[in-house]
Amino acid sequence: LLYTTVGSMEGRKGQDLLAEAIGLMPREVREKCQFLFVGRAYEDAIVRAVRAAERSYPQARYIENIPRAQIGDFFRQMDCVVCPSRDDPLPVFITEGMMFSKVTICSENTGTAQIVENGVNGYVYRGNSAQEMADQMTYVARHLEELDALRAKSRETYEKYFTMEVFERNLTDIVENLIEV
Repeated sequence: LLYTTVGSMEGRKGQDLLAEAIGLMPREVREKCQFLFVGRAYEDAIVRAVRAAERSYPQARYIENIPRAQIGDFFRQMDCVVCPSRDDPLPVFITEGMMFSKVTICSENTGTAQIVENGVNGYVYRGNSAQEMADQMTYVARHLEELDALRAKSRETYEKYFTMEVFERNLTDIVENLIEV
């Protein structure tokens, strides 16, 4: 079971919270999972927290980037996208995860949280709680085979809000409303 987070290594992205959450998962569950942190290093404190998780848990790994040409394969391999951000208006990798029908776990501090219904099309944790995030990751690990409907709803959410057709329709509506004014 591969959990992945993507984003620049900085405080607002919250990778330190994910590193903490890994340690809060039950050992027997954590040992059956893999955790991949992807992102360019910006803040030393966050990189140190992620590197400490790598040293403490052989299931954790940090890489700085994935070439854009390999992103599709990358998303096909993962099972769950985790966005631990303390502040993130619209994390693109969550949208891409939904496009690939992946389970989503995100912080309430993301714009995406507004369209995620707990247990329906993903999971939202509150209050920057590493424990709540760990509980959600544990639930996903224990029930992954039962989450087909949730993955389908994740894809439906992508289609409802993020396709080019939706973007084009929204842009057209905005322009037409401006012209009418």
